[in-house]
Amino acid sequence: MARKDIVTALDIGSSKICCFIAEIDENDRARVIGIGHHASQGIKAGAIVNMDDAQQSVISAVYAAEQMAGEQIRDVFVNVSCGSPDNNHLILETPIDGTSIGDSEMRRLFNRKPFA
Repeated sequence: MARKDIVTALDIGSSKICCFIAEIDENDRARVIGIGHHASQGIKAGAIVNMDDAQQSVISAVYAAEQMAGEQIRDVFVNVSCGSPDNNHLILETPIDGTSIGDSEMRRLFNRKPFA
């Protein structure tokens, strides 16, 4: 059976983190099938002040959306609200082989040259 077309969006704000999972039908219409949200912790004025707390908030929102949708997300569009808006489009990929993503994986990604 072919995998469904799934789109995931994650909004990281200073007050809450929201995750939406939508299924795209054959007419390119999106139907939300999973929603998760969690109070932001470790984020103040759009900046991460405690990585562990921020990570746990993101994980909680994503997990709730995955449980509602019955899907495990693979790709995500991320929006980060902050005090000094700027727009950069980066494509960064790294193999994780089914392991959890931690600080070392994030450092490895951000130390690489983006290809977009």
